[in-house]
Amino acid sequence: MIQTILHILPWALPVILGAAIGYITNAIAIRMLFRPLEEKKIFGIRIPLTPGIIPKQRYQLSGNIGVMVAEQLITEDAIKDQLSRDEFTEGFKNAVSSMTEKLLSMPVAFKDKNRLADLLGRIRAFISGLLFRFLNSRTFIYAMRDITSRTVDYILSLKVTGLMEKIKWQEFLSVKLKEILESGGIKDLVINKIFKYLTGLKDSDKKMSHILSSGMVHSAADIFGTMLPELFDSLFKWLRTDAMHRELEVRGRFMLRDILDRLNILQKFLITAGQFDKSLEERMPEIIDDVLEHFERIVYRDNTRQGMVRSLEKALVNWTEKPVKDILSCDDKIILSRLEDIYSAVVNVFGGSMGTDNAVKYIRNWLELHDQATLRDIVVKKAHIEENSIKEFLSFTILNFITDRNTIDRSLDKVTRFVENYFTVEKSVTLNALFKITSSDKERIDNFLSEKAYIFILDNIPEIINALDVKKLVIEKVDKLNVMEVENLILQVMARHLKWINIFGAVLGAFLGATQIIIRLLGV
Repeated sequence: MIQTILHILPWALPVILGAAIGYITNAIAIRMLFRPLEEKKIFGIRIPLTPGIIPKQRYQLSGNIGVMVAEQLITEDAIKDQLSRDEFTEGFKNAVSSMTEKLLSMPVAFKDKNRLADLLGRIRAFISGLLFRFLNSRTFIYAMRDITSRTVDYILSLKVTGLMEKIKWQEFLSVKLKEILESGGIKDLVINKIFKYLTGLKDSDKKMSHILSSGMVHSAADIFGTMLPELFDSLFKWLRTDAMHRELEVRGRFMLRDILDRLNILQKFLITAGQFDKSLEERMPEIIDDVLEHFERIVYRDNTRQGMVRSLEKALVNWTEKPVKDILSCDDKIILSRLEDIYSAVVNVFGGSMGTDNAVKYIRNWLELHDQATLRDIVVKKAHIEENSIKEFLSFTILNFITDRNTIDRSLDKVTRFVENYFTVEKSVTLNALFKITSSDKERIDNFLSEKAYIFILDNIPEIINALDVKKLVIEKVDKLNVMEVENLILQVMARHLKWINIFGAVLGAFLGATQIIIRLLGV
């Protein structure tokens, strides 16, 4: 047995030693990639090949890995290919559905009121600034003016009769008008607007015709003329009331005595002797009735009414020729006080039962005469108010109101208080219950969100990759690992391949040993 082994050993030993040497040398070489971890020195001189290649060039390695991942792995085509797969789209929809389910199941209440107030305060400040910039932007202002112009065009094109029926004008005049006019907010708003406008003209050289054009004066006089019959009816009805009739009788008797006192002695003697004075006093009720009847006949004549209208128009025209500063020469407090008195008088006239009845009667008669008229016919043609002036005034008023920072802040304050109170009181209400979202609604929401998000990701893959900066991300992540973690990372990827390198070294060593045997046999 030993002789056999000794006989075979010279032939087998070169192969075995070659295989062992090849395996061991490759294993050592691979080991030296990672070891030693640190630089070794003898007498201050660095030992060659220390540290190992991987520890020595770990940062270069991380850079190479980052470049490879960014340029070869995480590419636009690779991501698009992954996004186009059915399993991804299905998983993405499920993820969106799960997210909305969690969101809708969340209670709206906040346990910490201070945290809620702080959150709402930040949201309010952000929205306030955003709204202020948007509402004051040139784009919004132009859009608002265009919307106002179109709205005015539409309203002016409406027929007056149809519009009045829609707004239930009789009920409005009878019930709501006085309530609206007497409300503090409306009263202060109207008076302050008029006061501000008038005081702005106080120091100018403009005439009152700047406020009241000749057309407006003429229209006012015509309106007054159409109202005269109703006014006269109300006047004579009032004069014929018992209380007023007795008052007129008393006034008549006083006037009779004043007339008698102005007569001479002979005239007085003749009247007294014939007892004409007593007869006149006794018949004073009949005299008052006759006077009212004759006066009524006079005022109802067309020429009388026309004369009164033209007289009023002439007086208004003369008044409009006066400078505004002469009309408003008094103190601001007096102007404001007079405006309040005028406003109260108007409210009493149009808000009272008699004024309301007369207004309803007048409007009804007017509507019967102008059943085909539009608001443009009334406002522009009759009242002589320029259409562009209406548009400019409304645009200025609306924009001045909604673009004011105080208006925005007041509106947001109300919304913030409502939200804060609601989220504090409603402790068990979820978003799903709050918005009453059904399963079909949720499905539509999920489909919409997933579709929009998927399209957004697909259309912006290059930007997303650039924003992620995959190369930098990988480099930073690898650099944070210690040398042992880097070794384990590489070995996890290459362990199988490194094992085959060792086996290949053994095979190569064995082949070299076998080659030596063959050369010896050949006697080379």
